[in-house]
Amino acid sequence: MILIAILFFCIAAYIIVDEHIALNNVVLKSILSFYFTLTILSFCYLFVLALGINFTLFEILFLLLPLAYLVVYFKKNNTFKLHFDTIKNESFFVLLLVLILLSVFSYHYFDAAIRWGEWDAWAIWTSHAKVLTSDTYFSNLFTDKISWTHPDYPLFLPANIAIVWKSIGSHSAFVPAIFAYITAVALVLVILTSFLEKKHAVIGLLLFLALTYFDVLFPFVVWQYADTVFALFVLLPFVLLQHLPKQQPYKILVLIGFFAAAAAWVKNEGIMFFGLFSLVFFIKYCRNFKLITHFILGALLPLSVLFFFKIKFAPTNDLMDGSTNEYAEKLVDFENYKVILNFAYTFIIDNCKLLYMSLIAILILNYKYIYSFCFLVIFGLLVAYFFVYVTTPYDIMWHLSTSLNRLLHQVTPILLYSIFMAFAERLKTLYVALGVKRNKTRKVMRQ
Repeated sequence: MILIAILFFCIAAYIIVDEHIALNNVVLKSILSFYFTLTILSFCYLFVLALGINFTLFEILFLLLPLAYLVVYFKKNNTFKLHFDTIKNESFFVLLLVLILLSVFSYHYFDAAIRWGEWDAWAIWTSHAKVLTSDTYFSNLFTDKISWTHPDYPLFLPANIAIVWKSIGSHSAFVPAIFAYITAVALVLVILTSFLEKKHAVIGLLLFLALTYFDVLFPFVVWQYADTVFALFVLLPFVLLQHLPKQQPYKILVLIGFFAAAAAWVKNEGIMFFGLFSLVFFIKYCRNFKLITHFILGALLPLSVLFFFKIKFAPTNDLMDGSTNEYAEKLVDFENYKVILNFAYTFIIDNCKLLYMSLIAILILNYKYIYSFCFLVIFGLLVAYFFVYVTTPYDIMWHLSTSLNRLLHQVTPILLYSIFMAFAERLKTLYVALGVKRNKTRKVMRQ
């Protein structure tokens, strides 16, 4: 039943997005609607567990709510049309290429897929999901006695897996694997459809090719970690900002605030991301109180649920166990700085060639990229990660070797998206300037 409820909720969410958000691409709007639905679903499930609500009753209510909205909508409008204009306007060659690349990506994914994923998947995320399927013993998850299970981690991923497991009555490995696949496909499609929406088809297809054919996202997307989900939630607010309309931008800002804050419901790193995103956003739009107000309105629900979870259930994070004196000592131990920078430099040079080469290229073409909204937020996030390593209670080399690759995976999609988008906008500016220059030359020659 819950799958039908999710479908109806997605349709209702799509209608709302379609009517109130200035986007045309049906795929992009569908992905936004789907992950909005899953976020709301996971919020509701937390309160179902906390209040001891019967799961079948929860399924019925989650089904009836969007169904009631759809009935009212159809009575009022008598019809509902999906607008496929943006897809129809693309050439057959573009659509065929997208289909081929998605097929290659899917083959690559399932060929590399691992039953139950890698360590973090089966030891943390799916283990949390299994505990969350219990009405009686779910609170046993939130104990600080077994820190390696990270009981303080947010519940977006395990809650959604648990809901489907509970609905179908089976702890099937198929569920987290398909969820990871859908997230991976959504990640690359959000990037592509944003470029198509902005009329940068060639640049978008080049990046789409890099993400789907080459090992940029692999093997991370098949590990079933929450890092890919987090990468998607980091990407969405920036994509929506890229499509912020000049006229009446307020409704889309509610969605930006929602997804920026919801990133903290996926992973703890999302708290740092939301703080940095909000800081840069407030500085950039400090003179427009209405924009800031709508952003805050969108963030209120995710933040409220997160605070409830952290206060009511989550124990202290294992990285916060040290004393103030210990942190102070580590902050002035500059040998740790050298170790972290050397490890990060070597890893990036060996494993992130597309990322650092793209960054060098955009800085040569347009050095002002370093002042962009996206780069400032992501650079700030990487600095925050750096100081987490500096103050870590664990062995630095062990901590770096087990997590740096995942942290870079979190920010690689958004950095590549913003770099290629900046490149596309730069080319457009040069093309327009060249066109103006040609027109002026022609006028002079005619005179």
